[in-house]
Amino acid sequence: CWASRGQSSRWQILAVIITGVDLLIASYGFNPASDPLLLEFTPPAIQFLQGQEGDFRYTTLQDPNQPVILNANMGMSYGLDDIRGYDSIIPKQYVDTMRALFPQNQLDFNRVAPVFTDKANNHTDDYNDTLDSPLLDLLNVRYIITHPSVAITADDWKQVFGNGAVAIWENLDVMPRAFTVKADDWEDYWLPESNGTINYAAFQTPSTALEVPNYESATITRDTGREKFIDLTLTEDTWLVVSETYMPGWRAFVRPQGAGEDAETAHSVELVMANLQGVQLPAGDWTVRLVYSPASIQVGLFGSVISVAFIVFLMGTWFWRSYVGINTEDSSGVAKVARNSLAPIILNLFNRGIDFVFAIVMYRLLIPMDIGIYNVAVVVFVWFDIFTNFGLDLFLIREASQQKDRAGHYFYNTTLFRVILSIIGIPLLIGFLFIFQSSSTEVITSDGLIAIGLLYIGLFPASLSKGMTSLFYANEQAEKPA
Repeated sequence: CWASRGQSSRWQILAVIITGVDLLIASYGFNPASDPLLLEFTPPAIQFLQGQEGDFRYTTLQDPNQPVILNANMGMSYGLDDIRGYDSIIPKQYVDTMRALFPQNQLDFNRVAPVFTDKANNHTDDYNDTLDSPLLDLLNVRYIITHPSVAITADDWKQVFGNGAVAIWENLDVMPRAFTVKADDWEDYWLPESNGTINYAAFQTPSTALEVPNYESATITRDTGREKFIDLTLTEDTWLVVSETYMPGWRAFVRPQGAGEDAETAHSVELVMANLQGVQLPAGDWTVRLVYSPASIQVGLFGSVISVAFIVFLMGTWFWRSYVGINTEDSSGVAKVARNSLAPIILNLFNRGIDFVFAIVMYRLLIPMDIGIYNVAVVVFVWFDIFTNFGLDLFLIREASQQKDRAGHYFYNTTLFRVILSIIGIPLLIGFLFIFQSSSTEVITSDGLIAIGLLYIGLFPASLSKGMTSLFYANEQAEKPA
């Protein structure tokens, strides 16, 4: 019986191997492949666009009766910026903005549509009206690629390239990727409405609601995609506008030109002109650093690291209990000393690793001034932590180790004494903060005061924690609180 089962199993394995080999032989050479040398060829039209200076975007004007000119994802491989984009996740805000230009009938294909020549794909009878939209100017669309047979008669467009395959037209009214507008020239309709929504219909062609009469171009000195640097010289209060899609994760940091990041102050990035980023700035010579740093990414990173750390901790605890053991009354003196020394050292290093990850997150979320405020809050907290401790840790360890039958009595009384000291410390803390805020030139901000308050509240559960830790030390079980 066992022999027949073994033979049957071997035949089944052999059958799987033969089937796999047969499929490999049948499909060998069948999978289609393109010649990789094709990627090394750059079409003349692309070479022309790559040779143009400055930051700009392009799109295509597509005749639905002719072959597609350039799919939405092709420009990325050449380092060109396309307003269409190609992604499975497209922000609704950007889709609504583009719908103000023309219907978006390619979202099922993960892309924003190009401009079409036919009436069915435009809000207007003539695609030239779409090309006259100031929204295209705001989106920094300098060039549009068409079939050679398609003519553009819209104002301020001229043909700058043609080779029989495609034609490239330049928008002479294009707005720069970044520009400034004086606060006195700012209009309310460039901001979201009072209920937080945007009336995109007001921007549909041929509306002139988004025309910018007076602006000055701003140069982006460095751009990594996630981070941009812009140097500005302003004579009065001004808005800086960047032609990038606004998202809540964008943050602005402003410092005097030539200064380091330690001199930066945080400015809010606001949604302006339907979809763009705006930063209010005072007069002066500034370096503006725009960075995409959403708190969700930082908190998610911290949460992931903590999860990994927790798994490692559980595995380490299992290993310690299985192969090292814990101290008992029967443990030898050498074993107790070894466990009480090794466990705190290892786990304190482990805890410092968690603190290091938290510091990385904190330094990415806060500007230097806020980090300084947080450090002040921690220093003040440490003062009162020392005051409420009052040497009770050592007292409890000494007494509980000598009188184990009265350990509960000492634990209760020392914890109660700590709580009383914490309550006594409240008016002392209020008095200190009042004197500091009244006499110091640099006052603690409301965020700093809240941080101090939250840290002080932590003294109450810390009283229980410190007392229990002392009891473990008194019983020579230092690895447990560690």
